[in-house]
Parts: sequence; structure tokens; C-alpha cells
Amino acid sequence: MAFTTNFYVYAAFATFLFPSTTPNLAHGLRILGLFPYHSKSHFIMCEQVMKGLAAKGHQVDVYSHFPLTKPVSNYTDFSLKGTLQTGVNNVNYNNVVSNETPLRYLVNKLMNDIKLMCQLLDHPYFQKLIKNPPRNPPYDLIILEFVIPVCFIPFGRHLNVPIIGIVTTSTFDLIYYPQGNPFNLAIDSSLFSPYSTPMSFRERLENYIAHHVSIIIYRFSGEKLQNECIKKVFGPDYPGSPEILKDFSFILVNQNKAINGIRPLTPTIVPVGGLHIVDSNETLSQDVQKWLDESEHGCVYFSFGSMVLLETFPLPLIQELYRAFKNIAPTRILLKVVNSKLLPDGIPSNVMIKPWLQQIKVLKHKNVKLFVTHGGLMSTQEAIYYEVPMIGIPLFVDQNMNIDAYVKLNIVIRINKHGISEQSLTKAFKEILGNPLYKESMKNVSRKFRDNLVNPIDTAVYWVEYIHRHGKDALRSPLVDMPWWQIYLLDVYGVIVAAIAVVIYLLIKLCLLLRVMWRKVYRQMSLKLVKKD
Repeated sequence: MAFTTNFYVYAAFATFLFPSTTPNLAHGLRILGLFPYHSKSHFIMCEQVMKGLAAKGHQVDVYSHFPLTKPVSNYTDFSLKGTLQTGVNNVNYNNVVSNETPLRYLVNKLMNDIKLMCQLLDHPYFQKLIKNPPRNPPYDLIILEFVIPVCFIPFGRHLNVPIIGIVTTSTFDLIYYPQGNPFNLAIDSSLFSPYSTPMSFRERLENYIAHHVSIIIYRFSGEKLQNECIKKVFGPDYPGSPEILKDFSFILVNQNKAINGIRPLTPTIVPVGGLHIVDSNETLSQDVQKWLDESEHGCVYFSFGSMVLLETFPLPLIQELYRAFKNIAPTRILLKVVNSKLLPDGIPSNVMIKPWLQQIKVLKHKNVKLFVTHGGLMSTQEAIYYEVPMIGIPLFVDQNMNIDAYVKLNIVIRINKHGISEQSLTKAFKEILGNPLYKESMKNVSRKFRDNLVNPIDTAVYWVEYIHRHGKDALRSPLVDMPWWQIYLLDVYGVIVAAIAVVIYLLIKLCLLLRVMWRKVYRQMSLKLVKKD
């Protein structure tokens, strides 16, 4: 009897200490990760989500263009490398100029990407997944990066498992309505608008136009192709866009209230901004470490991300950069350039050039005082996390919106890409390096950015497991299944208007009746008066 009593005491104590050992997830899930988009900068966040799930004991099978360089437990790669040209160091100055506006980028780039990614469904990996999916054990759920193509979403129905989306940008116009989430263009920036909240009247007008024009472009340019692809690959009974977008059980979005503002979101839109920021055990190369350590007057980190080739910019523009770099010596510059041989002569002595750098390690270094960036969301989130003020030179798509938001937070000075000059750069360098306002503002934003109830990766893992425990529709908004005229209460308004119309009609009839009766009474009274006279 004593043994039995002690056993239950120990069991209760163990349950208290280790609450995660619940029967709901006694064994790991088998999760299918589909990442057809061929941009390395986008995949960084997706990779961290899958690594986070693997670290929790779940078996993840990852179909992507970027297989791991070092194996990770519970993480199996199905490499698509070589099937498409990856978005790494392949954007030159002509590409930057041709994608002058976000809407032009949508037409020039994303519509072509839609076609390429849908064609990937003919790859043997995906054909095998469609015709002979694993059964022992089968997949428990799917995680899919949603960029714009919808042709991979039917995998959820095909395998009869919940499908979860990842959006690596801060917002995506297409996902809100099918998820029953309000999208208020007074405060919600379209991905194809250069503005962030708060917006002036003109900015709200442009935001409204950009949103609706982008939807029209998508519907007429990309929707038909994708819907045909879905019916060809999965069968004629599968719905296309926008109906298939309702299949997402929830969507992880790269947003954070500190930089994106307060937005009305349903439970199916889960903000996990900064999830990709992981300080790994990598170390800087000895020469870069030495360069930063010896930067007694501070160092400026200059990088246009993993895609843009700075060395392809016009020679006069690069020489403007050189002169601006000289003007702030002895402050040093750490410059990311893939092929320095293409740069003109005359590189200043206070500049170190490297083809690739461990960005988080650089931004974390105490002597890095300023980050010159193109405004990519991942890079700027890292700068915010490590409290490094910025000079923003947005080049395309959401970079304009990102930098606009940061200007309003006093953590960046913006320079137009056509306004890069020795004077504009030197002025911006000296302003940020000499004015403590930007560093103090960055510290405040960074504290808010990092102040979360739980770590973003733990948030993502929790909701993935939640959907497995409670079913694919556990977070589904009732609005998703309602017709549009009910969503906008047109039937209610119609009844109210009809009721008001009936009341007005009856009042008019009553007034007319009273008028007739009054006339009769008046006539009778008049006749009586005439008879008396």
C-alpha cells in the first residue's frame, strides 16, 4: 500500500515538473514541408520553422531548393536544387530599375515565378508524392510557404491533412479575405504599396488603388493558369483560387506589432515576426573579427542582401559611394560585394569588402554603429533586434513600405535609390552616427520587438501542434463559410431599409388618409356654416 501511495505521489510530481509529456503528443508528428519558392531570403524563415519542429521531436520532410549543409536530427531534405535559378546574387542594376514600382514587380517577376513554380509539380518528387504518398506513417499535416501561387495548396485535400501557410513578408493582400480576416486599407498596407500606417489621405488613396489593381492583375494574369494546373495535376473536382485559399488552417505571418503597428487579426493569422533570428554557433572569419574589434571609431555595415549585386551598379554611382566612405574616415565600412573585381579602382582604405558575411554576428558586434540596407524585411528585423540604426535605400516591392515604417519610428534615414550621392550619403552617415536620437529610438523599438509572451518559434510550434490536437478547422472563422452578401450584412441592411421604406410608405398613406378625412370634415363644417347663414 505504501508503494502504491508513493508511486502516485511521484507520478503527480513528475507531471507537475514535466507538463509537456501529455498523451496528446506522446509521439512526434510527421510533417510535410513544401517550399517551392526559389528565394534564399524567403526560405530562411521557413527553414527555422522546420528546424524548430524537428527540435521538438517531430519528423519533418522538407522539399526545397536549399538543402541543409549540416544534417539536423528529424529533418529530411528532398532537394529541388537546380530545378530553378535560385534567388541568390542574381539581381543586377537593370533588374532594380525595371522593377521601378511594386506593381511593376508583380507583373515582371512574380507572374513569371507563378508559372515556374506550378511547373515544378511535374518533378518526380512531387509526382511520387501525389501518386504514392508515404503510408507508414502517413503525414499528419503540411506546411507550405505561400508567396502567390496556389497550385500547391491542394496537397492538403489530396493527402486529407491540415495545411498551414507561411508568409515571409509582413503582409499579403490575397490571404486575408479567404481567412475571414478584416483588411482595412486605412491601416493595412498592401504589399504593393510603398506606405505604412499612419497614412495621409494621398497615401491611403494610393494604398487603396495599389491593393485593388494588384488583385485585378493577379486575377487576370495568374489565376487562370494556376487553376488549370490544379485541375490537370490533382483532378477536375479540385477548386481553384480564391476558394482553395480557404483550405489553410492558419497562416504564420512575418509581422510584429512593434514595427507593423496594431492590426485586427483573427486567430488564423499568427504573427511571428523575427522568428528567423537565431544566433548560431558560427564565428566570423579572423580578418573580419579583427577588423571589427579594431574599429575604435565604429564601423558601418553596408549590404544589399542576398540577391542584389552592388557591383553591377553604374560606375559613377559606386564612385559616389567611395567618396562618401572617405568622408567619414576613420569610421570603417564593412561592405558586402560578391565580386569585388568588378568594382572600379580607388576603394578607400577604411573599407573592407567581403562576398558573404554572417550578418547576425556582424550586427551583434558592439562596434557596428550603423547598417546601410536595401530594406529587406529579414535584414531590418535583425538590425532592430540588435539595436543598430539604419540608412534605408529601398530597391523594390515591400522594401519601400518597410523603410517608410522605420522612418516613422525614427530608426532609419531614407535615401531614394535615384538620389544616392556623396552628399546625401555623407549627410545621412553623420546624422545617424552623431545624433543619439536614432540609437535611443532603436533601443525602444527593439525592446518592444523582443517583448513577446513566448519566443516566436515556440508560438509557431504551439499552433502547429494545436491544429493537430483539435482539427484543421479549430481556428476557422465563421466568415470563411458565409456568402459575401451575409458577410457585409446586405440582407440585414436590406431588411432595415425595407422596413424603413414600409414605415415611410405607411406614414405617407396615413397622412394622405388624414388629409382626405380632414377635407371631408372641413367641407361638412363649411356646409353647416353656409346653412346657418
